[in-house]
Amino acid sequence: MSKPVTSVAVMMLVEQGKIDIDVPVSEYLPELSNLKVLVVEGEGDDRKFKEVDAKRPTTARDLLRHTSGLTYGFFGSSEVDKRYLAADILYGNTVAETVTKLSKLPLKHQPGTRFEYSVSTDVLGRLVEVASGERFDRFLRTHIFAPLGMRDAFFNVPIEKLDRLAEMYAPDGNGLKPAAAQRSRRLVNPDNRFFSGGGGLCCTTRDDLRFCQMLLNGGMLDGKRIINSETIAEMTKNQLGEEVRGRGGFQFGLGFAISDRGVYSWGGAAGTRFWIDPVNQFIGIFMIQINPYGGRNYGDQMKTIVYRALDGDKP
Repeated sequence: MSKPVTSVAVMMLVEQGKIDIDVPVSEYLPELSNLKVLVVEGEGDDRKFKEVDAKRPTTARDLLRHTSGLTYGFFGSSEVDKRYLAADILYGNTVAETVTKLSKLPLKHQPGTRFEYSVSTDVLGRLVEVASGERFDRFLRTHIFAPLGMRDAFFNVPIEKLDRLAEMYAPDGNGLKPAAAQRSRRLVNPDNRFFSGGGGLCCTTRDDLRFCQMLLNGGMLDGKRIINSETIAEMTKNQLGEEVRGRGGFQFGLGFAISDRGVYSWGGAAGTRFWIDPVNQFIGIFMIQINPYGGRNYGDQMKTIVYRALDGDKP
């Protein structure tokens, strides 16, 4: 559940005047200038791929709401997805190297036209580095984790704390089995330098609760302000127009999924999730370690149970 932390870091820098989320992101990351979009012409054996100019630049707002035109690679089978996989976008790099790799690949969609879950948040991690002048992991430690007392939040779990790292499990057809060690390789590798804003952090339930409580409190915890309440209100407001919302009227803010009842939330690749309910003034956190998660809805089941207990309804 790293993405909301990264998004908060970006918006902290917006408040400081170091980032404008509505200018081309290439003003901060010049390598992302003049990006092309891959289009398909023809069908079947006559199909050809052509790179065309983006109709407008990608902005940090696009990155925050996943309308950047970027993708992940492993969730689809398009030509752009295949090129992402071939380029090995996410692993064995620094975030700066990842952005350089992305600069050589075409976008999957025209910026601003479609929501697509993507490496956008990893690019935001690099944006934080450039705008702040601090390495991404150090920025988070200094400006978010330390002030909030999040003493167990890391990209690389310290050797002395490895005995507390939860086992990762994977489905095997008959239940669950311990997952392959490489699924947690970044968490236990002290030499890791890929500080993934999109999915690299590890922390305890306690620490995640402190981050969520700060958000529910309007940006403050234990007398320390991290971000302004007005900024949180903007981040937790739907940012997707009707033309890009996709199936079911999906709503997304600046780093959070949004429900009609004003609840905002996010989840992790191993099935973890949290939600924050400003109306009822409570937080839900669900921690589980199953990867690949395979779309199992344990977190949704927990949320349903909680709301039925609260008021007989589902958010």
